[in-house]
Amino acid sequence: MKTVSVIVPIYNASNSIIDCMDSIRHQTYRDYEVILINDGSTDDSLIKVQNYIKQYQLVDWHVISRENLGVSHSRNEGICTAQGEYIAFLDSDDMWDKRKLERQMAFVKEHDASVVGGKFGKINGSAYWKYQLNDLLYHNYVLTSTVLIRKNAIMEAGLFDETMRYSEDYNLWLKLATRYPIYILNEQLAIYDILKQGGGLSSHLWSMEKGELSNYHFLKKHNYISSISYIKVCIYSLSKFMLRLIKRVGKRR
Repeated sequence: MKTVSVIVPIYNASNSIIDCMDSIRHQTYRDYEVILINDGSTDDSLIKVQNYIKQYQLVDWHVISRENLGVSHSRNEGICTAQGEYIAFLDSDDMWDKRKLERQMAFVKEHDASVVGGKFGKINGSAYWKYQLNDLLYHNYVLTSTVLIRKNAIMEAGLFDETMRYSEDYNLWLKLATRYPIYILNEQLAIYDILKQGGGLSSHLWSMEKGELSNYHFLKKHNYISSISYIKVCIYSLSKFMLRLIKRVGKRR
């Protein structure tokens, strides 16, 4: 049984999946398995994955292929299939630094951490930060493709919410933060696909905002935050949304 299970959801990732898989295969930490979930791709992503595994004879790499059910379902399916003590997520259009798992596993052992993330670029400051629930209310510091989580912690938190299309990752981080501190290493552990930050539509902004507000309502409903904290964070979130909307409209003029 491998210590780490790497979960990669795939949907029409033909242009990036080879680089993604290369970054896993080149990890200096070797005690891992890989679970690739093809979420109903209509391009040749699945063929590329199958050929890659065959070419390099990757016996601990496993493929699940089915109809399109969404990224949250794919990640949850990977989690439930995983044999490892720890779970690491990598989006199919992102890549890891070759020492990503090595650095995080060393940190986990030293600090007995259950949730460890990282950065897409190192900044000046501490070697790492330790966040509690209140710290995450006003900013999501957790980047999915940098995260390493103890599997038991995810199962206790309740997995990804498959009913959410937006902010579903933030939902899980908040649920985890009600139980565990979340550590973020000040190290570049992954390379982010900048195209994912594309402009988007104003309607998408509102959908993301509704997802964020839904997360705060969940915390209030289950008494993880007070009514005052709930009102404050909702006002803050709506203010951020209005500023983004104004900037978006201004750019179109």
